[in-house]
Amino acid sequence: MRMYGIPASVILAQAILESSNGQSQLSRECNNHFGIKATASWLKNGGEYGVYTDDRPNEKFCKYKSVGDSYEHHSQFLKQNKRYAPVSYTHLRAHETGRNLVCRLLLEKKKKKKKKTKKGSREVNR
Repeated sequence: MRMYGIPASVILAQAILESSNGQSQLSRECNNHFGIKATASWLKNGGEYGVYTDDRPNEKFCKYKSVGDSYEHHSQFLKQNKRYAPVSYTHLRAHETGRNLVCRLLLEKKKKKKKKTKKGSREVNR
């Protein structure tokens, strides 16, 4: 994590949320603590995968030999993916511990869910 410049509190908070504290089926069976889906290049390069239902039935998710490999891939993913590359972690509060960060992220997630409204037959995020 340090090698990529991403605070451990950010990585751990996401791992806790995504993997249900390491208890999800995906994390237990595939060592995938971040819900990273297997891309075409992952599969082409011989990456293993597990099949789970997430957004759609029977989606392929990366399978790792170890939990450490999952964390390594996640850090690479955040640094190399154009969608996440502009993210800066300087906004984190200096006093914020991993536990406080998780609590804050959970509260923010809960607030976002409350803001969702149904408009006609489609959901709209505000």
